[in-house]
Amino acid sequence: MAEFNMQELKGQILELVKKNGPVLPVQISQKVASNILFTSAILSDLVRQNQVKISKAKIGSSPVYYVKGQESKLQMLYKNLKEMPKKMYDVLKEKKLVRDTDLEPWQRVAVREIKDFAMMLNVNYQDNQETFWKWYLMSQEEAKGKIVELLKKEMPKPKKEENKEIREEPKKEEVKKEVKEEKKEEKQEKLEERKEEKKDLAEFYGLVNTYFTENRIRVIEEKSIRKNSEYEFVIEIPSALGDLKYFVKAKNKKKIGDAELNMSYTLGEKQKLPTIFLSTGELTKKAEKYLDKELKGLIFKRLNSY
Repeated sequence: MAEFNMQELKGQILELVKKNGPVLPVQISQKVASNILFTSAILSDLVRQNQVKISKAKIGSSPVYYVKGQESKLQMLYKNLKEMPKKMYDVLKEKKLVRDTDLEPWQRVAVREIKDFAMMLNVNYQDNQETFWKWYLMSQEEAKGKIVELLKKEMPKPKKEENKEIREEPKKEEVKKEVKEEKKEEKQEKLEERKEEKKDLAEFYGLVNTYFTENRIRVIEEKSIRKNSEYEFVIEIPSALGDLKYFVKAKNKKKIGDAELNMSYTLGEKQKLPTIFLSTGELTKKAEKYLDKELKGLIFKRLNSY
C-alpha cells in the first residue's frame, strides 16, 4: 500500500511540475501536503529518470524544477543572478552568439556561471578548437549557420595571379631535364619531411613520457589529438593524501595563447578534473595574465626543449 501511495505521489508531483513549472520544491510540497525533504527526494528521483529538469541558478538556496518545453520561463531566474552574470546574460541575450576569445576576462568567468542560459559549442577551425556560446533558446542550426558565416569572413582570400612574362618555349630536352630535377628535389624534400615528422613524434612524445616517468606519474588514459604535436592524458600523481587525478593537455608549440589555456581548462572541467598544461613553448603575455587572474586552478609546465 505504501509503495502504491509513493508511486501515486510521484505521479502527482510530476503533473504539478508539468502544469506549474518552473517551480520550487516548497511550492510542490504545499500542494501535495508532503514533507519538503520527501518532496525534494522525489523530485531528485524524477531528475535522474530524465522526466524533470533542474536549474543551475537558484532562488535563495533552492533550484527550480521544470519539464521540456518550459525553458523560456527560466528567465524568471534573472533577478536572482549576481551582478556580473546578469551583465553577461544581457550581452548573450542581445547578441545570441559570442566567441569565447572575443570576451573580456570577467565575461569568460561570468558566462560559465549562467549555465541555464549559455550553451557551449566547440568548433575545430584551422588546427585549433574554438569555443562559442549560444543563447539557450537559439537553435543548433541557427547557431551553426552564424558560426560558419563568421569563420568564412576570416578565411584568407586567394591571391590574384600576377601577369606572367612571355618567354620563348623551352626545348623538349630542357623540359624533361627540369621535370626530372624537380621530381628528384620533391622526392628528397618529402623524404626529409617524413624523417622530421618521425623525429618530432618520437622526441615530443618521448619528452612527455620522460616527464611522467621522472615524476612517478601513471597514465590512465591517452589520446592523440594531432600527430606529432598534441596529446591529451588522464593521469594519477602519487601524494601523501593518496593518488591525485589530473587531466593533461600536452602541446608542442612555440607560443601558447590564452584561448588554448581556457580550452584545456574547460576540457578538464568537463571531466571534473584539475588541468595540467605541458608544452615545449612559452605563454604569451596575455596568456600569463589570464592564467594568473582567471585560471588559478590550472598548472602550466614548460618542458625542456630538445
